[in-house]
Amino acid sequence: MLLLACRKEVTTPLGDNEAGTYTDSLTLDGHARTFIITLPEGWNNQALPLVFVLHGGGGTADGTEKLTGFKAIALREKFILVYPQGIEKSWNDGRSTTANQMGVNDTAFFRLMIERISSKYKVNNKMIFCTGISNGGFMTSTLAWTMSNFFAACASDAATIDSVIVKSNKHPSPVSMMYMHGTLDWIVPIEGGTASIGEASGSVFLSHANAVNTWVKIDNINSVPVINTIPDNARDGTSIIKSEYTNGSNETSVVSYIIENGGHTWPGGLQYLPEALVGKTTKNLNASETIWAFFKSHPKL
Repeated sequence: MLLLACRKEVTTPLGDNEAGTYTDSLTLDGHARTFIITLPEGWNNQALPLVFVLHGGGGTADGTEKLTGFKAIALREKFILVYPQGIEKSWNDGRSTTANQMGVNDTAFFRLMIERISSKYKVNNKMIFCTGISNGGFMTSTLAWTMSNFFAACASDAATIDSVIVKSNKHPSPVSMMYMHGTLDWIVPIEGGTASIGEASGSVFLSHANAVNTWVKIDNINSVPVINTIPDNARDGTSIIKSEYTNGSNETSVVSYIIENGGHTWPGGLQYLPEALVGKTTKNLNASETIWAFFKSHPKL
């Protein structure tokens, strides 16, 4: 999944209590790993939530801001926003991606970023979150699985989870999860199965329904989901079915958004490529606002 790159709008490292955006880096396994940080006003006065937003395969950290618009939300809602950059514009989410074939240790990268950021700024450790699209959405699921002690809630768009990760010996603790998926996503089909295109071709991934049900079981949720429909108020040919499972262990929840006639896109975001290539971007849901509302209501207990 390709994302259009845009010009970076970053500054030099910020002074005490100065709001703004800059690029930081660290070295891991001989690779210089970079990530863009946005700090809101007053960041030095209180412990703030930390939100990672991950690009898709072929995408960039700065391009993902153009796609999602999370920066404005971070400045308004007062959380530390991080856009990390994958090696070769790829994440090792467990599937046969470029980063996977290179043996990139992206899990270690996120651990080091959390350590680095927590050492420099006041981070609310009960409110560390991650979201992403496509390859970044798969990576988000992988991080929730392998680093469940770090993340309170995660949200994946246009992605599910790699079957090898699920079959591994790792057993995650409860994490609140959200999955958004378009019914006409031909790049990562909502039905799951074996990937037939892209760098992860041949990898097997769970269906949207199986990914949701997997986390319902992990979170020990026995309740029947509350189902609501978001109509096509935008008149763009899409509508949305929301299924919400609540009252899990440690008050966790699992939420599914199925976008009828939606494509391999970020709901409410930029139509980054023509509909003929990636499908429709619904305007009946703002993914970024919805994800942040989910995050802030699901701290780790």
